[in-house]
Amino acid sequence: MVNCMNLKEAQKFFENRREGADKCLCLSHTGKYVECSSVDDAKRFFIDNGDEPVDYDGNLYVELNAETKEPLTPEQQSGVVWRSTNRLATQEEIKEAREYFRKHHKCKVHLFYDTPSFLYDIRKCGICGESLGLI
Repeated sequence: MVNCMNLKEAQKFFENRREGADKCLCLSHTGKYVECSSVDDAKRFFIDNGDEPVDYDGNLYVELNAETKEPLTPEQQSGVVWRSTNRLATQEEIKEAREYFRKHHKCKVHLFYDTPSFLYDIRKCGICGESLGLI
């Protein structure tokens, strides 16, 4: 059985697999592993274990400090934010955030989206999937 340490290796395995080799062993940076029989299985495993960014394809936004207009760090966003503004994230920022996440398994800046809920909207990071709170 072939070991796949990331999604690219799994994709390459399934594109070039030979007869008799129908599964690969996907290994996460956390030490977890699972046998995967398709690219979709591997993608779901690597996203769930924090090795790959969330596959969100809608608009992502950057939360900015209302006074300095600098992006808020994940540490600042995890507390109570009283005044902030938002702007649409550029494709370059999204690409950079996904690459950073692949290398470090954490976000440098949360690029978020909001989903409607009953009383409040739910804010989630479109890169790591972390819940950022209710708004």
